[in-house]
This record gives sequence, structure tokens and C-alpha cells, in this order.
Amino acid sequence: MKKEYDLIVIGSGPSGVHVAKDCAKQGKKVAVADFLFGGTCALRGCTPKKAMESVTSAWWVSQHLQGHGFPAVKEFVDWQKLLIHSQEFTALVPSGTKRQLKENDIDIIEHKLFFKDPQTLSNGEEEWTAKNILIATGAKPSTLSMDGAAHLLTSDDFFELPKLPKKIVLVGGGYIAFELSHIAAACGSQVTIINDTDKPLEAFDSNLVSEFIRATLDKGIEVRLGYQVVAVENRDGQFLVKMKRKGMTSTYQIEADAVFNTAGRMPATNSLHLENAGIDVDEKGKIKLNEYLQSVSNKKVYAVGDVTGKYLFTPVAHWEAAVVVNNLTQKRRKKIAYPTIPYVLHGYPKIAGVGKTEAQLIAEEIDYEVVSKSLESDLLEKSVHNDFAGYRVFVHPKTKEILGAFILSAKAEESINIFAAIIQLGKKASDLEDLLFAYPTAANITKYMV
Repeated sequence: MKKEYDLIVIGSGPSGVHVAKDCAKQGKKVAVADFLFGGTCALRGCTPKKAMESVTSAWWVSQHLQGHGFPAVKEFVDWQKLLIHSQEFTALVPSGTKRQLKENDIDIIEHKLFFKDPQTLSNGEEEWTAKNILIATGAKPSTLSMDGAAHLLTSDDFFELPKLPKKIVLVGGGYIAFELSHIAAACGSQVTIINDTDKPLEAFDSNLVSEFIRATLDKGIEVRLGYQVVAVENRDGQFLVKMKRKGMTSTYQIEADAVFNTAGRMPATNSLHLENAGIDVDEKGKIKLNEYLQSVSNKKVYAVGDVTGKYLFTPVAHWEAAVVVNNLTQKRRKKIAYPTIPYVLHGYPKIAGVGKTEAQLIAEEIDYEVVSKSLESDLLEKSVHNDFAGYRVFVHPKTKEILGAFILSAKAEESINIFAAIIQLGKKASDLEDLLFAYPTAANITKYMV
């Protein structure tokens, strides 16, 4: 006998739980299905990463401050203790998530479900049906096609390593690679990043990316750009990574104790049997959605969060969740309208951005002026002896609208939020100059960046 609901949410991350709780409060009969409750961000994404990065970034600062009154720190960060510290943030998430659901009278389905038909889900034995279904299953590591790809670990594995390997190779040069490299190097690992293009981190300003890579090299991390990994061989527990430059026949190789796939993430939908529900996806596995966040081919199904493949950020998932709640509970439907979204790479120093890059402005033939400067002599950067800091801000020459802002600094994650607020509120560069902030702070520095 099928169990019937008004709404079934597949996935228990923040966005899915958000929708489930708000719909339950509106009197709907709701269930949430997952096999491990808490979601990607809380269990194997932002939360454990930030817990670790806070410690390792403090260690990098300590290295810069030696000889300036800070006692010598000769030892690396203790991986086992760092892992325990990280688990303090993640261990109770599954039970805490289920407790929240129960407190809101939401049924819990602890199974991996798949679609049997457009409105029916199954685990192979039991079936559940709903008037509406929300897919919020997040993302998973992208797959790589090369000989020996099965030997590669993922970022999910990184946060559960009982012992950190001495030599690590990271295949892919995006957020994940650089963030994990800064953490691992602070714990004593010899790290190599291999990226198949000469221009990694294209979401950020290319000039600042070059400086950020210099900061990465300064940590003893090797960065190989323009190399494609063609094979990974397992030699009695040790790995041989073979690579070559694009267009070249010569092959280079490097030894490693562990090799990680850090080539990005893709929607986690392959086990859902979306075809049984008539749910269309694109060539990358992204669910095709309309402006109401419904499947274009099955209007009973909605999707939010990383599974959409649009913006893989937790605050964006919450933004989408609010739209879905409205469309499931109100007569007047709401269209999704994304704001200009800020983003940060949490290494040390940090690199952050919001708005359009210079490459995008040129491609779109938008007029702009550049305000650019090094921040090495800034009080905050000098106080932690950070030698890699600067900014590039793009302003429209006539309207004085801030088109994009990119910052490399020890506190870039704080500064970028000021620019995000200015852009989202429709303010101009002169409005930023007129604001008064506490001094000395990262926010105050932004006044002088336009």
C-alpha cells in the first residue's frame, strides 16, 4: 500500500529541510527521504572545510609572524586533532537534522529512493506517492575519464582520512583543489595541483588569480597548469600519475601516496531514475527547470540547491527554497530572480569576487573603468605580514555603477560582502564612499577601492 503525502523532499540538506519545515507549518503532510541526514554542505562540504581552514589559516599566519614577536612554530598542524575538531561540527548533524524534522511533524524516510512514475517513489520494496516532489539531493564529485580513474579519492574522502598522506596530487584546479591544498600543506603534506588549462579559477579576476597562485607556490605547493592527467597507476599502494601538456606527446609523471579528483561537482541525480518520471536533464545532468523551479517536463516536481547545477552555494539554495515554499503554499506564484552573488575561495589569503569579471565585460562589450591597487601596505595586511593582497574593481564610466569587484586579502571574505550589498541595493560607487565603518577593519578598506 502506498503512503501518500502532499510533499516528499528527496535530500536533507539545508534547502530541502527549509522547504519541508515551512510547508509542514502551512498544514501540509510532508516527508523527507535520505540515507544520511544533513546534506553535502554540513557533512562533507563547507562546514568541515571551514572548520579545518580556520585552524590551518591561523597556522599560516603564525609562520608569517615569526620574528615579529610571535613564538616559533616549528611543527605542522596535527591532522588527527584537526580531524577531531572538524568532526565536532559534523558528528551531530544527522541526529540534529532528524530531530528538527520530527519536531515539525515531518515523516522521515531513511532510504535511497528513486522514481517509479511521475509522482511515485520507491526503494525497491515500498512505495510513497506525493502531490509534489522536491529534489534536493545536492551534488557529487564529477567523474573523470582516464586510465586508473578508480584509484582517485574525492573531497568527500579527504574529510574522513584517518591519516593524511605525505604526498598528495589533486587533479583539477578549482575551488576544491586550492582549498584542500592550503589545508594539507599546513599539515605537512607535499601537494601538487594539476590543472588541464593555463587559466584556473576563471570566476575570479585573472590578475588576482596570478597573485593567489604565487601565494600558493609560496607555501611549497606545486601548481602545474596546462597539464592533462592521462593515467594513474597503482604500484603496491603507491601511485604514479602520468600527465602531458595538451598538444604534446611527451608524458611526465609524479609519484603520490594519494590522488584526489578535485575537478568540480555535478548534480547527484544518476540514481533517481528521472526518466521514469519524465524529468528532462541537459547533457551535464542538470534538471531542466522553468522560472518557478519546476521541472519543465513534470510540473509536479521541483528542484533546489546544488542539484540544479546553477550556483553551488548554500545561501543560493536557501534563496531558491523560499521561492519553492511560496509556489507550493500560495496562490500567487513567484518567479526565481537571482541577485548578484558573492563568492569566496577559503584558502590563505582568501580570494573573493562579486559581479562581472573583466573578461565578461569585454565579451559583453560593456564600458568600464578599472580601479586597481596592491594592498600589501594596508594596515591589516601588514599586521599579519601578508605579502599577497590587492583588489580590482570595475565601475561603469557614466553611471558609476559597480560592475564587479575582486579582492585578494587576509579578510577578503568580509570586504566582498560590502560590495555585494552595494550592488544588490542598486547603489553607486559614490554611495560606498559616503558610508562610515569601524576602523581599522576590512569593511573600512572598501571605501578606498572605488
